[in-house]
Amino acid sequence: MKKKLNSIIKNQFDTVSPWIKNNLCRDQKRNKILLDIASGNGRHSLFASSLGYQVISADLKLEKLYIVKNNNQNLTINIDFETKFNWPFKDNIFDVIIVTNYLHRALFKNIFNGLKKNGILIYETFSIENIQFGKPENPDFLLKPQELLQLARKYHMKIINYKELITNFPKNKAVQRICTKKL
Repeated sequence: MKKKLNSIIKNQFDTVSPWIKNNLCRDQKRNKILLDIASGNGRHSLFASSLGYQVISADLKLEKLYIVKNNNQNLTINIDFETKFNWPFKDNIFDVIIVTNYLHRALFKNIFNGLKKNGILIYETFSIENIQFGKPENPDFLLKPQELLQLARKYHMKIINYKELITNFPKNKAVQRICTKKL
């Protein structure tokens, strides 16, 4: 069973977003607390854990958290962030928050408040141009032009890096990517 789990974890590393990988590797300090929102199977959680982060993986689907849960270094939380007032964390506790392929606009304030001073937000999700490539197609789940950039400015974050692009990893998709620092 452990050998099979190690093989699954290795395969998860192969699908880590280059955006997450590049921005997490910049911060070489160990033992920082990282929240992975809508972590799914935990590809980014497991990668962050391998770098020395103390990881909290949060997702709606308990079955998706199985792989992460079996990695003793990670804490998993089965949570529906879209339920009103469902943010179980205090303000100013995370060194890093990562979000990929997930958008629930009502969470933005909580995400920014959850970061410590000098905390890093690494966010990557679909933009409205993604409609040409397929799902998601619902505008509620697609960012408007420069939306992440505008939100970072609204919350007085220092923009480290920002991109709007069409990428082909792991498939064709239109995304916005931001890496910001809480001042």
